[in-house]
Amino acid sequence: MKNFIQTVVVVALFVGNAFSQDLIITTAVCNPATSVRLTGPWWSWNPSGGPVAVDNGNGTWTFTLSPAPSSNMEYLLVVDGVQENLISAMQNGGSCAPVTDYANYANRQWLTTDGLTVANTYGQCTACASGGGGSQMDLPVTFDDASVDYGLSGFGGAENSSIVSENGNASNKVAKVVKSSTANTWAGTAITASAQLGFATPVPFDKTKEIKVRVFSPDAGIPVRLKVEDHADNTHTVETEAIVTVANQWDTLTFNFNNPAQGTEALNASYTYDKASIFFNFGTDGVAAGEKTYYFDDVVLGDTAAPVTDELLIHVEVCKPNATSVRLTGPWWNWDPNAGPVAADQGNGVWKFTLSPKPTSNMEYLIVVDGVQENLIADMQNGGSCAPVTDYSNYANRRWDVGSGDVSISYDRCVPCSYPDLSVTVEVCDAANQVNLTGPIWSWNPAWGPQGVNNGNGTWTITLSPVPDDTLEYLIVKNGVTESLITDMQNGGGCAPVTDYSTYANRRWISGQGNVSITYDQCGACLSAVSTLDALKISLMPNPTTSELVIQSEELIESVEVFSLRGDQISTATALGLMNYQLNLSSCDVGVYLVQVSTVHGSQVYRVVKN
Repeated sequence: MKNFIQTVVVVALFVGNAFSQDLIITTAVCNPATSVRLTGPWWSWNPSGGPVAVDNGNGTWTFTLSPAPSSNMEYLLVVDGVQENLISAMQNGGSCAPVTDYANYANRQWLTTDGLTVANTYGQCTACASGGGGSQMDLPVTFDDASVDYGLSGFGGAENSSIVSENGNASNKVAKVVKSSTANTWAGTAITASAQLGFATPVPFDKTKEIKVRVFSPDAGIPVRLKVEDHADNTHTVETEAIVTVANQWDTLTFNFNNPAQGTEALNASYTYDKASIFFNFGTDGVAAGEKTYYFDDVVLGDTAAPVTDELLIHVEVCKPNATSVRLTGPWWNWDPNAGPVAADQGNGVWKFTLSPKPTSNMEYLIVVDGVQENLIADMQNGGSCAPVTDYSNYANRRWDVGSGDVSISYDRCVPCSYPDLSVTVEVCDAANQVNLTGPIWSWNPAWGPQGVNNGNGTWTITLSPVPDDTLEYLIVKNGVTESLITDMQNGGGCAPVTDYSTYANRRWISGQGNVSITYDQCGACLSAVSTLDALKISLMPNPTTSELVIQSEELIESVEVFSLRGDQISTATALGLMNYQLNLSSCDVGVYLVQVSTVHGSQVYRVVKN
């Protein structure tokens, strides 16, 4: 019996070793690589901490995990130190990274129930494209070199982006972008092959600050935005815009990254910019514009584009209809609105200045339309960047710098005409001589923000033109006094969500929210016919309450009214003639309410918490 048991143990050990197998992962890399690794939670997501693959010499690399993991393994691939990003692939219907929230992370996963051989492709859910494996694209991008791995990746409603032959000419390829009728305002197309690596070498911003792109648009006067970023760190970006000047014709746009778009980061010499994205009619969604098809080609560096002429072109978009004359003015013309160069009407609201020869020194200037000189002070106070020669109160002038190339701007504003205005309507419950807005953009100075216009009915309207392109934190100032909403928020209000409930409570407008109607110094609307009587001795107990609230007064109570924080009337009781009144709040939802108690000598409003 003893020998039998020993034999069984030996056999069991042998069988266990025989079934201790390896996990083999073969990874295709669509572009030349020098190292391929795994990373994941087992390696603390360290891109240098996971196993190293062996180069098979044919564009594939093999990992051998021996023995195979005994539990499920979450992981990503790392090529030459760059960790793959599969979020877009999953958003576009991929399935290779099932551990995902489709916004912040998308991780691969091997399950112990899966097979012991895995094949995948770095940076994507599909195999390398046919004809891929060519050299990584670089500037200039022509889409015509068969040895280059060109690619596009649309997003936000421009997913239908592809490389096509222009007018059937197979030797001339262009990029086609369809911005759908449901596209977001930020729909765009990344110029990158499937591995999302962008360009082979960074944009040489030490040599030129310009990139030129040929575009074909069904509409003139629309803004086109170009963004460049670090493909390995999408927080390192710089964006700028140019205006299409002609419809249904090829138009070469110059993107000057010395002039970043409003609300975006400035060019940073320490960053690597090696990936570009283009956004047609940026700021206008598909619902407003309808489905539109655009084309672009020949993405080139400014200093390697078409031969440089000795001219400076300034394209001006004029938002007002039926303008009859557009001029330049500035110190060279003694700021005379009638003395500077005259622009040529290009149609569709766009006018062009041609300064020949090009100025040999920096030029400070402003635009004059129909005799009215633009005023960019408010734009600069609101965070604009188009008029850098400014003291933010008396003057704000544009400036062209030698070497910065041609210019595309919009008259009397720092952003294109397509950006609407934001109206903030403020209800003031008592008299006011002045109402304005303040916030971090204006250093919380109560005198610096935009001024409101008195509507004559107890409301004031503050207009921010154009609408901010980012979240706006703010407060209202009346007669020099900035509102305080801390108590309102402590009592359950919701109008000032940027708060610590003790030292600050700030309002917040979120991009896309639309116009705003609020009440100065409170979260609810003004209560009509309420006069405060400080000397009136009235008590309400208990507060907070779960149902019943006892109101005691030294005078006869004439009425008791209950309002929500928004000013909506919940209940009312009149002709009471009592000095003690029991208010039943059992039918009210949990929250904060305003209880107005009126006697013959006046009214008092109390905040009551219903638990």
